[in-house]
Amino acid sequence: MMNSIVLTKNATLHLQCLPLKTPDIDEVQVKLKAVGICSSDIYRAYDNGAYFYPLIMGHEMSGEIVASGEHSNSYSNGDRVAIFPLLPCFHCESCLDERYAQCNSYKYYGSRNHGGYSQYLNVKEWNLMKIPSSVSWANAAAIEPIATVIHALNKIDKKDKKKLCILGAGFLGLIAAKYLKFICPEFKVSIFDRNSLKLELAKKYCDEVFLCQKEEDWQNIIQPQLDSYPLVLEACGAPETFSHSLSLAARKGKVIWMGNINSDLTLNKKLVSSILRKELNIIGVWNSEYKGNSPSDWTTALMALQNGFSIEEFITENISIFDVPQKIEGLYNNKIKKQKLDVIKYMITEFA
Repeated sequence: MMNSIVLTKNATLHLQCLPLKTPDIDEVQVKLKAVGICSSDIYRAYDNGAYFYPLIMGHEMSGEIVASGEHSNSYSNGDRVAIFPLLPCFHCESCLDERYAQCNSYKYYGSRNHGGYSQYLNVKEWNLMKIPSSVSWANAAAIEPIATVIHALNKIDKKDKKKLCILGAGFLGLIAAKYLKFICPEFKVSIFDRNSLKLELAKKYCDEVFLCQKEEDWQNIIQPQLDSYPLVLEACGAPETFSHSLSLAARKGKVIWMGNINSDLTLNKKLVSSILRKELNIIGVWNSEYKGNSPSDWTTALMALQNGFSIEEFITENISIFDVPQKIEGLYNNKIKKQKLDVIKYMITEFA
């Protein structure tokens, strides 16, 4: 049996003790060691965002192999692994071109399949990446969001001017700021957010931080910054920050939209006209590139971790699996402004 946090219906999470299933022939069984709570799970749990019920969420995962299916021979018990959560079909045009995140018919651990809010997870062998002992369980679980950030920042090329602003100092925004300074210290990075705690952390990696708690703050602060950033990264997901990203972008600028938008976006005529007149290049990014052991965003993320990069300073609290329902409810109440909660990242590190 195993402890699992199950979303039984919208806004209802329960701890359940579920049977431990034998892995299929092409799977291994992973005893999970660290699982991050992603902000996307807040909406999945509380805004009718689940594809089905009951669902075990969780897609930022690392753990140790404890059993293997009969056709699984690339891994051994005791191997440390991170888990790529997307399950491609391998047959569509995108998959045949090894662009697995663009698969036409994918599944996903934690949303379209059961995921990591559990003691154990049976995982396809293809979705595993071996992790050396020098990389902590928490950093290994964060390879998924790190790779997502790397995928977005790969849209910047050597010819781009090295001045960028980030909208949103949440987990992804902070990773982006720290990673930019890690790989390219000469980059001038500015960051905008409404949370002063997050901006305090960002000061280590950003040249400028802007606190915008009200809409009038945005207007007062943005006005002097209009059309001034050749590179803009939207890492928040709020409709207003998508709009602000367009206003902040310089002429011929590049706007990278990475945040998972949480409601409808309406652009007024003046803003659309500015996109045309400034000839902005708006780039949408989703997920990350993964190719097993072949070079990809995931191998780049692992290499960074092996070379000293870490996200552990951004973990607000290591929690037990038993705390998950309460913690996600608190995150949701913070999102809807029912209560104030200064949290960047919860990481599940206790499962029994």
